[in-house]
Amino acid sequence: MKYLLSILFFIITFSLSAQEAVSVAGFIKDKNSDAIEGAAIRALTADSVFLSGTTSDAGGYFILMLPRKKCILEISYLGYQKSYRTISADTICKNLLEDTIKLQDESINLAEVMVTGKAAAMQMKGDTLEYNTGIYALSDQASVRDLLKLLPNVTVTEHGQILVQGKPVSKILVDGKDFFSNNPEMASKSLPGKIVDKVQVIDQSSEVDRLTGFDKGDKETVLNLSVKEENKVGVMAQAAVGGGRDINDNKTRYEQNAYINLLKRQDMFSLMLRNDNTNSGTGSSQTGDNSVGQIGLLINKEFSNRFNVYSNVTYTSIKSVENMLTDQETILSPKSSLFDSSNRLSDTKNKILDAGIRTEWTPNGKNTLITQAYLNYSKKNRWDNELFNSYNGLRDTLYNGHSATEKNGNNYSLNISIDYAHRLKKKGRVFSTSLYGIINQGDARESYSWNRRMYDNNVYQYDSLVNQRTVNENSGKQIKLGLSYVEPITEKRFMQIAYTARLSGDHVGKNTYKVREDISSDNLQLLSSQSPGTSQSIFNQRFTLNYKSLGEKTDYTMGMNVDIDDSENKTRFPDDSFRSNVNQKVTNYSPVLNIKHRFNKSNTLTLDYMGTMTSPTGTQLQDYTDISDPTNSIKGNPDLKPQFANDVVLNLSGSNSKTQGFYDVGLFGGYTANAIQSSYNINPETGNRTTSYKNVNGNWNAQFRCIYYTPINETNFTISNGLRGGYDRKKGLVNDEVSVMGSFTIDENLVLRYYTPDFYFNIQGLFKYVILKGQGQSTDNMETRDWGTELNASYLLPYKIRLSSSFRWSLKKGYSGETGNIRENILDVAIERDCFSKKYGTGTIQISAFDLLQSRRDLSRNVGASYIQNTRTSTMGSYFMCRFVYSFNFFP
Repeated sequence: MKYLLSILFFIITFSLSAQEAVSVAGFIKDKNSDAIEGAAIRALTADSVFLSGTTSDAGGYFILMLPRKKCILEISYLGYQKSYRTISADTICKNLLEDTIKLQDESINLAEVMVTGKAAAMQMKGDTLEYNTGIYALSDQASVRDLLKLLPNVTVTEHGQILVQGKPVSKILVDGKDFFSNNPEMASKSLPGKIVDKVQVIDQSSEVDRLTGFDKGDKETVLNLSVKEENKVGVMAQAAVGGGRDINDNKTRYEQNAYINLLKRQDMFSLMLRNDNTNSGTGSSQTGDNSVGQIGLLINKEFSNRFNVYSNVTYTSIKSVENMLTDQETILSPKSSLFDSSNRLSDTKNKILDAGIRTEWTPNGKNTLITQAYLNYSKKNRWDNELFNSYNGLRDTLYNGHSATEKNGNNYSLNISIDYAHRLKKKGRVFSTSLYGIINQGDARESYSWNRRMYDNNVYQYDSLVNQRTVNENSGKQIKLGLSYVEPITEKRFMQIAYTARLSGDHVGKNTYKVREDISSDNLQLLSSQSPGTSQSIFNQRFTLNYKSLGEKTDYTMGMNVDIDDSENKTRFPDDSFRSNVNQKVTNYSPVLNIKHRFNKSNTLTLDYMGTMTSPTGTQLQDYTDISDPTNSIKGNPDLKPQFANDVVLNLSGSNSKTQGFYDVGLFGGYTANAIQSSYNINPETGNRTTSYKNVNGNWNAQFRCIYYTPINETNFTISNGLRGGYDRKKGLVNDEVSVMGSFTIDENLVLRYYTPDFYFNIQGLFKYVILKGQGQSTDNMETRDWGTELNASYLLPYKIRLSSSFRWSLKKGYSGETGNIRENILDVAIERDCFSKKYGTGTIQISAFDLLQSRRDLSRNVGASYIQNTRTSTMGSYFMCRFVYSFNFFP
C-alpha cells in the first residue's frame, strides 16, 4: 500500500511541476542573419543563479525549459558580444515563445597583424569552408596575400601559388565577382586585407553545371573574398619603392609596386603596377634571376541588377637568367642503365598580353545569358647554352659535347564562349545551350648547333656536328556546342538529357634548313625529309543521360556518358616524297556518379566519379622521325588512340563549433585506359635514343589526404597536421620491353602556432619519404628522404617597431649525381616602423635581409616509367632591401 501511495505522490508532483514549466525557443544569428551554431543559452535568476541551459543547433535554433517565473536569458558565443533577454511571467504566459536574437561582433582594435584568438578561425557551412578574418587585425600595408598566410591550412608557396588543403586556387572572387580571375596571385597582392570580412573556399562547378544544376564533378578551387559592409564604398591605394644590393656580386635589387582600387558597392575599378627583380611575384619564380614589369587594369560595372560587365587586361614583361643541372638514370633492364648529365644556361625574354571580358544578362527570372571572351598574345625569345655527357652502366663515356640554341616565337589565342539557360513554365524544367570557339595561331624560328664528341670504350673517335635552322607555323580552330534539357519528375527528382559536340582542326608546318658554311650567298639548304606538314581534325561527341535526387540529408546524381572520338591525321612533305592519312574512331562508356551526404550543417561526405577523354597531340601523331636533336629523335605514332582517365574522389570534411576544430579526409583513385606513354628505343653502345608514343594499360594511382586543425584549450595556441601519401604506378616501354615504375610517397606536415597582439610565431616540421620500385632494381637512387623545419615569428618592440624573422632548415637525402644531396639553412630578417599615420595615409619604413646564410637551393625529382631525373636550378643570391610603403584608405 505504501508503494502505491509513493507512486501516486510522485505522479502528482511531476504533473504539477510540468504545469509550472514552459518552453522558450528561438534562433541565434549574427548581424548578417547567418545562423550561429553552438551559442550558449543560459537561464538565470535576477541574482544570477543558474536555472537551466542549452546550445543552439546547426540552424541556430534552440529550445529551453523554464519555470513559470521571471528570469534572464544570457546568450553568448566566442567573438560576439553577450546578449540578454528578460523573461517575465507575462511574457511567457504562452507555452512557447519564438524569437530571433542577433549577436553583435566583439570590437577588435589592434594596430598590427595579430590574432585575438576569440572566435572560431574556420568552419564548414555546407559545402563551403569559411575563414573568419575578424579575429585578425591587419595593418594598412597588409594585402590579401598577407592575410592568406595567416589562415590555417592555407599555403602561399615560394613560387607564389596559393594552396588550400594542398589544392591550388585557380581564381579569386570579390563578393562573388571576378577579380583578375585568371591570375589569383596578382589578385591577392592588389587588394588590402583589412577590408575582407570572410574568406570562403568554394569548389566551383563549370558555368554550364551551375546553370543546369547538374554537377559533373570537374570542379576548381576558388576563393571568394567577402568585403565588410563599411568598406564596400571607398578608395584604397598603396605605393612601395625599394632598393638594395646583393651580398656577393653587388648587383642592384629594386622594387616598385603600386595599386589603386575604387569600390562602389558592386562596381570596382582597379589598377596595378609592378617593376622588380626580386623574384617576388606573378610571372617569376624563386628559381633563376628574374626581372618583371607588369601592369593590370580591371573594371567591373553593374549597369543594373540584370546586366553586369567584368573586364580586365594585363601586360607582363619578364627577363630571366637560369642555370640548370640535370642528372638522369634511364633503366634499360634490371641490370642495365644509362646515365646522362647536363649543365644548361638559359636567357629568356617574354612579353605577354592577357585581356578578358565577361557579361551576365538576366532580363527576367526565366532567362540567363553569359558571354565571355579572352585574348592572349605572347612573344618569346630564348637562348640556351648546354654542356652534356652520357655514360653507360660502367660509367664509360659514350659521348659529350655542347650545344647552342636560339628560339624566337609569337603566339596568340582567342577564346569566346556563350552560355544560355531558359527556365520553362514548369518549375525545375530548364533548357540550356552553350557555344565555345577557340582560334590560335603561332610561329617559331629556331637556330641550333651541336658539337658531339663520340667515344668507344672511353676512347675518342670522332665529332658529330649539326648546324640547322627551323621555321614552324601552327594554327588551330575549335568549336564546341552543348545542349541540355532538364525535366522535373517530382519536386526533388530530375532527369537530364545532354549532348556535346566538339570539332577541332590543327595544322603544323615545319621547314628545316641545313646551314652550309661553304656557300656565302645562300647558306641555307632545305631538308625535305625534315620539313613535314601535319594536319589533325577531331570530332568528339558526348551523349549524357542523368538522374538527380535531392533529399533532406542526401543528394545524388547518377547516369551514363557515351564518348565518341572520330579523328583524321595527315602528313605531307614539300617534295611529296611521303604521305599518310590515318582515320580512327573510338567509343568509350563511363558512368556518372555524384553523391553528397550532409550529416549536419557542418559535416559533409561526398563521392565523385569523373571520366575524361584526351586526344593525342599533333606531335605525338606526326608520321615521321624528327632528328633535330641528335641525341633524341622523336617519332610520332599516327595510330595512337585517345586516352581515357577514370578518377574517383571520396571526401569527408567538417568542423566542430564547440572545439572550433576542422578536419578534411580524402581518398583518391585513378586508372587511365589507353594511356599515352613514351616508348624509348635506346642503343646502349652509343647512348642514342628514339622516342615514340604508344597506348598502354596498367597506369593507376591511389592517394589519401588527412588534415586536422584545432585550438589548444583556451590558450592562444593552435595545432594543425597534414598527412598525405599514396602509390603511383606508371607503365612504359624501353627497347620494346615493358617498363614499370612504382612510387610510394608519404608526406607529413605538423604546424604549431601561437598568437597574441604583440607576439606571433608558428613552427612546422616536415618529412617526406619516397621509395621507387622499377624493373626489380634496387639502387641508392630509389629512396629519398626530405626533412625540414620552418619557424616564422613577429614581435612588437617598444616605439611600435615590428621585428619579423623566418628560418627554414631542410635536408634532402638519397638524390644522386651532380645534383647531390642538398642542405639548406635559410634565414630572413625584417624590421619596420610606421614613420607617420595621418588621415591622408600611413607611411612605413621596412629594412629586410634575405637568405643571410647564403644557403638557398632548389632540387626537384621527376619520375617516369623508365627513368629517374633530378634537377637542381639556380636561385637568386642573398640581398638586402630597404622599402618605403605608403598606404591610403578612404571610406566615406
